[in-house]
Formats: sequence, C-alpha cells, structure tokens
Amino acid sequence: MSNDFTSVDAFIERWKPSRGSEMANFQSFAAELTDLLGVERPKPADSDGTANDYRFERPVTFTHTGRGNRGRIDLYRRGCIVMEAKQGGDRQTPRNADRLTLTQMCNLLEKLRTGETIEGKDQEIYEQGLVGILRDIHDRIDAAVAEAYGWPVDLSDEEILFRLVDLNKERAAEEPAGHIRWLRPDYQNPQGRKSEAKGKQVELAVGTAETVTKAPWPKTLPEQIARRFQPARTASVAPLLDSLAAIGQAQVTDDGRYAA
Repeated sequence: MSNDFTSVDAFIERWKPSRGSEMANFQSFAAELTDLLGVERPKPADSDGTANDYRFERPVTFTHTGRGNRGRIDLYRRGCIVMEAKQGGDRQTPRNADRLTLTQMCNLLEKLRTGETIEGKDQEIYEQGLVGILRDIHDRIDAAVAEAYGWPVDLSDEEILFRLVDLNKERAAEEPAGHIRWLRPDYQNPQGRKSEAKGKQVELAVGTAETVTKAPWPKTLPEQIARRFQPARTASVAPLLDSLAAIGQAQVTDDGRYAA
C-alpha cells in the first residue's frame, strides 16, 4: 500500500464531492483506488464475461430463498474481493426520481425473482428505487414467516395456498373442542382458564330466585333526575338542579333547597 499520505488526502478530496450515479463513477473510482493501493487494475472482460477472475460487472447467479436470479458484481477478484458500489454522501435526488412508482418497483422486483436480466430503464429504476434492498427485505420477511409457520422457505405460491387452507380447517376444528390459541394470552386470558367445548352444558351455581318489584318511573323531570341520582353526591346533582331552576322546572327555596 502507498505510504504517500498526500496522495491519499488528494484521493479523498477528489471523490468527496461526488454526486453522480454509481454507474457513472464507480469504475473510475475503483481504478484510481487500485493505483493508490499499488495493485493492478481490473482486467478487460472476455467475450461471455464468465472466465475473468478479476473484472468489473462480473455475471453471477444470486440465490435467495431457493430461487436463482442473474445479476452482476460491480468488482470481483477471485479469492480476494467482492465489491458492490453504493453512492454515499448527501446524495442528490436522481433525475425523474419523483416519477418513480411503487408499481414500477414491484414489477422490477418480480423480474428479479424470475431471473430476467436487468438493463436499460429497469437498471435506472433498480438504482433509484433501491430495489436490491427492497428485495432483501422481502426475502427476510418471507423467511421469517416461513420459520414462524414451521414450513420450508422455498414453497411455491400454490403450495403455500394449500397449506393455509389445511391449517384453517385444522384451527376451525380446534375451537369447538375448546382449544383456543390466544394471540395475547396475558391480556385475553390472564387467569389461564381452559375453554369449554361448544355444545357442553355448563353447570352454574344459582341461588333461589328472588322476585323484584320495580317502582314506577316518576312522571316529572325533577323527580326523574332525583331518582336517577339517588343516592348521589351533592356536587353531581346541584348543576342539573340549577339548570332546572333556570328553565322554570324547579324552584329554589329560601333555605337553598330545590322544589318541583
């Protein structure tokens, strides 16, 4: 490695203000970096791009959750480095980034999953939408969900659908038998009580029935309020009685009491 720190500082100052796209800058950056480190530059690519052991844009097949997809490594050297460039710093908003839509990103994500080669406008969408990161997040979620269900991670959509239908039937048969799978047992069933199977008569301890005679409901508004708040604190009833007095439905006596 070069010990010329002046050259290192000059290299940093040269590339610090970089605001261009990764495709526009990376190969020049990497070539100058190899010069600074005192190592040879990447070699020219061969005709099909598969034999070089040290090159830019090395074709490769990525495997995510059991699915193979074609892509490229920004800089590859066999047994040494795999470098993927990402534009850093306070990046400027890419041209036409405001026109990027979620539909475009999802469509491109599907192309990646089916192994289509990404180029042209799709490559621009890939970079602007950070679709590679989006795909990695989706793959991680898929893997986590599969693990939670105890299923293989590489099931097809059809296989997942059949398994979900079977699981739904299984759960539907459990609940009538009293097997409830609480989502939040500490909140929904804090006592840990077991559910009774549906259709089974539950015996209750019932005492002697008492006959209760209801008193007739008062006809006048003041009497209804008095019944409603009996017994009640004065502070709760007084504002209502003041309102009744204000509209002529009650009277205030000399000793501060209310009369209908």
